[in-house]
Amino acid sequence: MDSGQRQQRQAERLSDIDVIIWVDYGESPEGSPPSPEYIDRLFVEVDLALGQGLREQRDEAIRSLILALKADLTVALESNDETIMEAAVLRAREVELASKREVVACLVTSRLLAAAESGREAEMRNAMRFAREKGMEHLGVYHEVRAIHGALYGEALLERLSAAAV
Repeated sequence: MDSGQRQQRQAERLSDIDVIIWVDYGESPEGSPPSPEYIDRLFVEVDLALGQGLREQRDEAIRSLILALKADLTVALESNDETIMEAAVLRAREVELASKREVVACLVTSRLLAAAESGREAEMRNAMRFAREKGMEHLGVYHEVRAIHGALYGEALLERLSAAAV
């Protein structure tokens, strides 16, 4: 079997990949954060490298993408700006990274705290739904808001029942 046939067989196997697992040893991104356009280009490069089936190109493309996403997410987290954090999470697409989970946890916490401060049962319900959608039910603030929400809901229910009985 020549190298061309070997590359073709490898490319055929790689075309069926739905998940790529990359072990991150904590390598930190260097330099300024990447632009959204650069991140989009890196996703294209990963797709091309997967399509070509060349391991070295694939590994380097994935490594570059992960470092760029980590840099983007780190800057977003440091900004503490919800709009910037949401945009960074969207740019990361389906890629799961510890830094992405940190940003999502920060967004969820922010929404839960704002809902609790509002004192409105509907806002708390929406914030808790957002937390569940993001898999963040384990956060302490989620349980605190759930308790506040439960108390408000119970009070509102008692008021409605009392009004209906009169």
